[in-house]
Amino acid sequence: MKRLLAATVGILALFGVLIIILALLDDKELSAAGWAWRKAEVETLATRAQEGDASALFDLARRYHQGTGVTKDLPTAARHYETAAKKGHVEAQYTLGRMYAEGEGVKSDYHRASEWYTLAAGLGRNSDAQYALGELYYNGRGVLNDVNEAIAWWGRAAKRGHPAAQYLMGIVSEEGWGIERDYVAALTWFTLASTDAERVRSFSPKFKPVVRRDAVTAKMNRFQIGQAKKRIAAWRPEG
Repeated sequence: MKRLLAATVGILALFGVLIIILALLDDKELSAAGWAWRKAEVETLATRAQEGDASALFDLARRYHQGTGVTKDLPTAARHYETAAKKGHVEAQYTLGRMYAEGEGVKSDYHRASEWYTLAAGLGRNSDAQYALGELYYNGRGVLNDVNEAIAWWGRAAKRGHPAAQYLMGIVSEEGWGIERDYVAALTWFTLASTDAERVRSFSPKFKPVVRRDAVTAKMNRFQIGQAKKRIAAWRPEG
C-alpha cells in the first residue's frame, strides 16, 4: 500500500512538472506571437506614415518613444513627432514641446518648447500644453518672465479641467496674485483639484490641494462657503 501511494505521488509530481513545462512553452509561443503582431502593426503604421497620415506618424512616434514593438529610439520618436506636429497634430505638438523642454531625444531648448506648446495650447486648446506654457512664462524659460501671462494660460487650462492648473489658480485666487483675493474662487479651484489629487501631486510633491482646500475653508464664513459649493456643483469643463 505504501509503495502504491509513493508511486502515485511520484506520478502526480511528474505530471505537475509536465504541466509547468507546457505552460512555459505556451507563454513563449504567446510572447512570440505578441511580438510578431506588434511588429506587423508597426510596419502598417510605417506605411501609413510614409503616406503622410498625421495620426499614424504620431502613433509610430509614440511606439519609438516607449519602445513598444520596436527598439526604443528617442531621436527617431522626436523626428516623427515633428513631422506629425507640422501637419497640425495637436498631441504631437505638445509632446514635442515637452521633449524640447526636458531634452529628451533632442537638445534641450525652452524657446522651441514654447513654440510647440503655443501651437498646441492656442488653436489646439490642449490643456497640458496650456499648463506647460504657463510654467514657462512663470519661470521665464524660453520666453520673457510674465506672471500675468502665466496666470492667463493656467486659467485656460483650469477651465478645461486640468487639475494642476486648477490648484495653481486656487493659489492665485487665495493669495491675490495680480488680482483681488477671492476665497470663494480659491475654494472652488482647490476643491476641483482635490478630486484628482494624485495627478496634481505628480506635477510637484509640493502641490497639496486637499491641505490648501481645508486651509482656505477655515478663513471663510458660511455664506462664502455656500457660494463656493454652488459654483462647484454648477462647474463643467469647457469644450
